This record gives sequence, structure tokens and C-alpha cells, in this order.
Amino acid sequence: MNSSKNLLKVENLSKVFPNGDREKVVFSGINIDLAEGESISIAGQSGCGKTTLLLIMAGLTAPTGGTLSLNGKIYSNPSSDIALVLQDYGLPPWKTVEDNIRLGALLQNIPVSDDEINDLKSHLKIEGLDHLYPHQLSGGQRQRVAIARILLLKPKLLLLDEPFAALDALTRERLQKLLLNIFRQRGLSFIIVTHDVEEASLLGERIMVMDSNGGGISAVIDNPGFLSEGYRDTPEFFERIKQLREVLKASD
Repeated sequence: MNSSKNLLKVENLSKVFPNGDREKVVFSGINIDLAEGESISIAGQSGCGKTTLLLIMAGLTAPTGGTLSLNGKIYSNPSSDIALVLQDYGLPPWKTVEDNIRLGALLQNIPVSDDEINDLKSHLKIEGLDHLYPHQLSGGQRQRVAIARILLLKPKLLLLDEPFAALDALTRERLQKLLLNIFRQRGLSFIIVTHDVEEASLLGERIMVMDSNGGGISAVIDNPGFLSEGYRDTPEFFERIKQLREVLKASD
């Protein structure tokens, strides 16, 4: 899926938080190049700065140092070409499914047709839920609604912050498969942050491991077979999981 055109470039990124009389270095020296049509999984121990890194790439948090470029242009604020999918879905509870799906496009003045929305609902298997509210949906349905809202914006880059962590195992597997199908069909690039080694091994063409002591990216693992049919059941997949576990232990 990797193409030659660079989409996102992260150069020498660092983040430091005040910590009383001292400073806490969250991470430093992070460099990432993401091509169009490529996916990256970012794994690491809790507290290593994975979510902070994602928020910086989304333009929602300022880095302490370094630069970010999208399509060759330096940016520091949110962009319509970048969409963020959160673990808590981000669905206003007072809005119906229909209104939640349309919300992002409405706020950004992006025209969408009823046919486009209906096709998206069909693809995500959330037809017939229009007049329900988020609290009336299952976790998997809420995440599908959140994904539908994002896809209407037609972003070039998806940033996902442990989007399936709160779901049961079977629902998580279904949504992982759905994400890969969207990736194939729409040619989106995505970066997913996860603490789950199986998820990281399944969804990333490259797997980046963050150091738990503020050092940034400690290892990069190539995962060329991730789009192979039935990859989850192959010896290569289990070998990748084993490799990633070993790297995570070494980075702790």
C-alpha cells in the first residue's frame, strides 16, 4: 500500500511538561515519515506519551520542539485533512445518530448528499439507527457512528487513539477488519495508537515502539504482510506479535 508521495513528516519532535521545580520529558527526537496509503501502529507502555504524540499530530497540542508537515507544508493547528478518532467516541449524547453523523460536515460546511450518507451507513452496518441516541447504542455501534462522521469529512489522514480498547474481543476484531477494509477501499493513511500487541501487529504496515523513559521511538518493525488475506491466522502474524513483545520489554 505504501506509495512514494510523502503525506506526513514529523521532524525532531519533543514534548516537555512542567513538573514542579523540574520538567518532565514526555518524549524527544521523534521522526516519522508517513506516505500516502500507508499505516503505522504506535505501541508502548502506559505513560510513554503515545496519546500526547497523537494530539500534537492532530494540531490540538503544541510540541515543545520540532516541526510537523502535511503535504510539504508546516502546520501547528487542526487541519481538515486530518481527522482524530477517540476511544470515547466523541458523540454528543443529546444528538441522534443521524445528527451525530452529519455534525462534522455541518461544522465544516462540507456538502454531503443523502445518498452518500446512506451508502456510508450501509457500509458500516448502522442502518436503521437514525433516531436513536448514543446511550441506546452498543459500544461497537457508537464507534461505527463516530467513524461514519469522520469519513464524511474525507480526510487524508486518520489518527486513532486506542479506538477499540473498551470493546469486547469479537466486536474489536470486527472493527479492526472494518478499518482495514476502509484503508484498502479509500486509500486513507492512518496512524493508530494502541497498547495491544495483537492490534498493533494487525493494523500497522510499520510498528513504532515508544520508549517509556522519554526517549522517543526506540524501535521500528516492518510488517509487510499485514494486508495479506487471513493474516491474523498466519505464522508470520504470531511471529510479529512475539517480536513486538520482546521489543516492548526491552524498551520498558
